[in-house]
Amino acid sequence: MLVIASALNCVTLNEKYSQVGIQLGGTKVERLPLTDRIASQRTALILEPACLGFCGEYYRRAQSSGCCKSYDCLLFELNKKHAEVQIMSDNWILIVPKSPKHIPLPDNAQASLEHLERLMPDADEIEIVQNEHVQLFDCGSNLETITCPRCSANIGFDWWGEAMSSDHDEKVGFQLKKYRLPCCSTAASLDELTYAFHQAFGCFALSAMNPNIGEISNDAVCKIAAILECEVSVVYQHI
Repeated sequence: MLVIASALNCVTLNEKYSQVGIQLGGTKVERLPLTDRIASQRTALILEPACLGFCGEYYRRAQSSGCCKSYDCLLFELNKKHAEVQIMSDNWILIVPKSPKHIPLPDNAQASLEHLERLMPDADEIEIVQNEHVQLFDCGSNLETITCPRCSANIGFDWWGEAMSSDHDEKVGFQLKKYRLPCCSTAASLDELTYAFHQAFGCFALSAMNPNIGEISNDAVCKIAAILECEVSVVYQHI
């Protein structure tokens, strides 16, 4: 599957396409064979519109690798490739307990899954996602801003990425430690930041792929929360 990554994730490609790995929003570029093949049918280069400014790095790499294409030509082709694969994107609705370490009782989890299946009969797939460690249920390319919960100042993706790396442990997942925010020095954990679109940290989620219902209603969310016997939040993920 082609995956259009969010600003801090790597683009992943099906093996039938050229292997191009890009760290969007940063300076690290992996496996970037930018030659005239960039315009071929077998090359998929996927960028979100907000990240197209990063095309300047592609141009520099292209020129150093002998590609004679102009910057405008490369930008046009990047936009064209983005448009071609955009129709292959997927959407998820994720319902996550607000308490990151909470895992509902098995009977409650199964009952909520069955209720979600009745609410979303046209969904491609509905499943329970459960992990013993806290993970991030991200909104994918829907992520626009991260702000301070106290002063509402924007928090840079660079700072957030470093905090995410520092907070995550391969053995225990996210620890959700307190960090001094760069804006007003408020101490807050990653799950306390304000994300637009919303993102959540947790060990459990109900996941519905391509549910084909638009937004889930507040009444439906409240019903699922009652079945799970915990407060929940909703993540709208686009990949």
